[in-house]
Formats: sequence, C-alpha cells, structure tokens
Amino acid sequence: MRKALFAVLFLLVSAPLAFAQSEYKRGEFGFGYSANLVDSQGAFSADPNADDRDTFHGFYVNAGYNFSRYVGGQAEFSHHRKSTDFTSTTGLASKLEGRINQGLFGVKLQDNATETRVRPFARALIGVANVSSDFNVGTVTGSDDDTGFAGAFGGGLAFRLGPHADLTTSADWNPIHLKDDTVPSTGKDWTHNYRLGVGVTFRFGNK
Repeated sequence: MRKALFAVLFLLVSAPLAFAQSEYKRGEFGFGYSANLVDSQGAFSADPNADDRDTFHGFYVNAGYNFSRYVGGQAEFSHHRKSTDFTSTTGLASKLEGRINQGLFGVKLQDNATETRVRPFARALIGVANVSSDFNVGTVTGSDDDTGFAGAFGGGLAFRLGPHADLTTSADWNPIHLKDDTVPSTGKDWTHNYRLGVGVTFRFGNK
C-alpha cells in the first residue's frame, strides 16, 4: 500500500514537469549578420587569372511558425553585397559592385521545447534570388540585373539565452540559377555558394 501511495505521489509531481518540458513556442523572429561565399570565380579580383570565391557581406531577417515541437515553417529575406576598386589592365580607375537579394521559404526541423538549451536544426528553403551589379571603367559605366531560382539547404545551432531568445548560428549551401551571364560573371547557369550567419532569434506564443 505504501509503495502504491509513493507511486501515485511521484506521478502527481512528475506529470506537471513532463508537461512543462513539452511546451514550445509557436512563433519565431530572427535577424543577424550573414556572409555569402559567392562562386564568382574571382570576378572582384584585379588578377585576371583569379578563380576564387568572393565574400559578400550582409544581413538576414527571418520569421517562422512551429506546427509542432519539432516541425515548423520558415521564411527568410537576405541581402549581400560586395564592392571593389581596382586599376584596369589599361591603367584606368575602375569599380565593381555586386548585390544579391534572396527571398526563401520552406521547412525547418528543430526541438522547440521551451527548456531546451542547445537546439540543432536543419532546414530546406527555396525561392528566388535577384543578382545585380554596377561597374565603371574610367568614364564607361554599365549595369546588369537578373532574377532566378535560389535555395538554402543546411542548418545550424541555437543556444538558449533566456525563455524568449536564442543566439543562432547557421551554415547553408546556397545554389542560385540565373538565365543570363550576370556579374559576378561565371559563364555558367548555376553558382554554388555558401552562406554563414550569426544572430538572435526571438520566440513567442506558448503551446
């Protein structure tokens, strides 16, 4: 009888704790710094033989809704740009500026329990990218602009700062498909880029 009584008391005490651990936030809003390692084949280098990636700096803003403790949807906007001044092979002062804007949405998998302290996550986002550029060589100026498919496939880690905020890091493979030969010029339809991000995510709306 005594064992049964202790068992009942244990269940009564532990049940609220188990329920509390399963609570999660419905909504998310995040923003932060982002670097995009663009497959530009050295378009921003003064060396005509360069074929390296160029680092574009920028930011991201995203919002999400969690359908359950582990599955949610996410939408994200990001902006990256790079500008370089150089001297052309003919000795003229030159400048090249490139910009990449992306709007993506998709699925995010993460343990969204309120008390989880470290949250690994994976995500698959698709959408569109707009790539544009301006350049001048001496007194000659020009520009280019193209829009096409983009995706972000990867994940990261979120570290709990408090009941309503996380420090979030991310890394994504970021393929972009363009129809035209838009600067950063690569001479190919697909560019395979890599994005890195760090920022803050705010959580709200208990479930």
